[in-house]
Amino acid sequence: LGDISRLPKLAKVHFIVDSNDKLGFDNIEQSFDHDNINRCKALGFNKTGACGSNQRVSHYCPYDNSYYDQCCDMNFAYSKGECSYPNTISGNSCGGKFKCYCDRSLYPYTSCEAPKVNSSDKCADVTYTNGSAVTNVYYAACVCPSGYRTCGTNQIGLDANGNDGGACSEDGVAKYAGCRCKDGYALTCSEYGPKNPGDFCLIGTKYYKECKTINDVCTEELKNKYPSYNVVQGECGKYEKQVDTCSKDGSFKVCQPTCKSQIAGDSRYGIDSNGFIYSVSSPGTAYVVEDSQIVPLINSNTGSTYTNIYGPDSLKSAASLCGSAGRPTIKVNTTQNQYVLSRSFTGVNLELLNDTYYINSNAYWNDVSYSGKTYLTLRADGSNARINIYSDLTSGRTVSIYATNQAYISLNADTNLSTLSLSGGAQAYVGGGGNNTISSLTVDGGGSKASLSYSKNLNISSASVTNGAVIQADDSGSSGRTYKIGTLYASNYGIFKTNYIKPFYFDNMKLEYRGVVKVGSMGQIRVSGTIYMRKCSRMCTYSGSYESEKGVFYYKNSTASCWPDRNSCAIYYAGNEHWPLPENDFNYSMCHTNKYLGDRWLTKGSGARGKEMCGASYSNDTVTNEHC
Repeated sequence: LGDISRLPKLAKVHFIVDSNDKLGFDNIEQSFDHDNINRCKALGFNKTGACGSNQRVSHYCPYDNSYYDQCCDMNFAYSKGECSYPNTISGNSCGGKFKCYCDRSLYPYTSCEAPKVNSSDKCADVTYTNGSAVTNVYYAACVCPSGYRTCGTNQIGLDANGNDGGACSEDGVAKYAGCRCKDGYALTCSEYGPKNPGDFCLIGTKYYKECKTINDVCTEELKNKYPSYNVVQGECGKYEKQVDTCSKDGSFKVCQPTCKSQIAGDSRYGIDSNGFIYSVSSPGTAYVVEDSQIVPLINSNTGSTYTNIYGPDSLKSAASLCGSAGRPTIKVNTTQNQYVLSRSFTGVNLELLNDTYYINSNAYWNDVSYSGKTYLTLRADGSNARINIYSDLTSGRTVSIYATNQAYISLNADTNLSTLSLSGGAQAYVGGGGNNTISSLTVDGGGSKASLSYSKNLNISSASVTNGAVIQADDSGSSGRTYKIGTLYASNYGIFKTNYIKPFYFDNMKLEYRGVVKVGSMGQIRVSGTIYMRKCSRMCTYSGSYESEKGVFYYKNSTASCWPDRNSCAIYYAGNEHWPLPENDFNYSMCHTNKYLGDRWLTKGSGARGKEMCGASYSNDTVTNEHC
């Protein structure tokens, strides 16, 4: 309002009257006559008498307080300035006064059902009943006590007395005075941990319903490392392999099934005391499925001699693990038995610990890898002794074979021998369609025979055939193949014969005392060095006509390479009257005074005597004393 000092000053005057309503200060009697009742009524003060028990007079008439304007409910007792939040001022009034009350839509609660309590947001108002003032308190909400909380997983709620239940629901959430774990959740599992780590009750500490046992711990540890193997407490099953043990308890083991443990349940097979599997229907057949310090010799269950030994791959149809078991290595030592190698082996590794092995029965070695000695001698003796040799045995080692008394040797593709010696009727086959090399071939004695055929390349450094023995080289499919002997020595009815091989190469030939070389009608011989013939030795051909170049000798060297004895009684037998041919056709050498290699030439014209000398046919190996 600013400065009010300049506004007009007004005085308020009070008149003081005496008891007789006289006004003045001079004791002058003055009297006023008032009609107060009517005056009150005129002003609206029409009410007289008492208001109701819960009412009060709004305003009294100033002229007569026995009159008043109206009775107001005593609850209309407040000016607007006297009513503040959280109370609400009424829209209506009485005598200028308003109600100051609590809005029950905002404060609906006067009390709460246990266990809920009143919230701190409250409103108080005063109401009058029969004239008596009553203070009312209202609350905005009923809430759970401040100490109440929700219970977690695997927990049960408690009331204030510690009993189960007594939930206090607030905003759709149940709260409790306290919580406890459900029955059964009482284990801390401090030793091995819980069986189910996610299934717990947390009240300060995690409590579990079930703890791991040592069995659980060890099984988990070992299964994590070896998921496909069995875990047992105690011993592994028969023939299973122990792989590992539990770090916390060694009685728990990882057991790996094996070829042998699988086969043990098959009634078709047995296992002897040495751990060798055998066929029940054929107890002489052994299966070696793991490395062995010994060779299976005798079936300890049946007393049968093991003659056939197979690796695990032969059992894969009966037991799947056998197919993936890998090839075992068997140590072969003659301290076990002199004839330890005298049996058939298939699909195994053999570690050869000796320099010499003896064979007296069938020894068929197929799909076998070898280690051990690099200088090896095999001695086969007797008609039951049979050896099949493959490249795996001879590769990287020096091998010599001595066969006697009707033993039989078979050399297959890509074999390499230092010595092959046949005597006493022993025989050998050299072939297989590969490359075969023999440093020294010796065939001696009647019935002894070496058959050379079906080699891609055959190279023999030196060969000797004596005392009625035979070396025969026939190969009807020899085209593109090479056969060669460095030096051939034939003596004392020893025969070398060849057919279909065109040509068979020789560096040198030495034929003595009825030593014979025979060339069939489809064969050829080429000698690049010296031919030496004496003491009734014979070179025999069985040819049709010279134009076909069959059954002939080719000798292309100088006269100096002839031998000195022109009266050697050596015989050439030609089954063709045109052989020998003129020098300008074949250029074979002449010795001394233009004599040919033999001092007797028996051609077709005198063939009867020649056949007696060489045999009537290529297949007839009779050697007579005729002419000598």
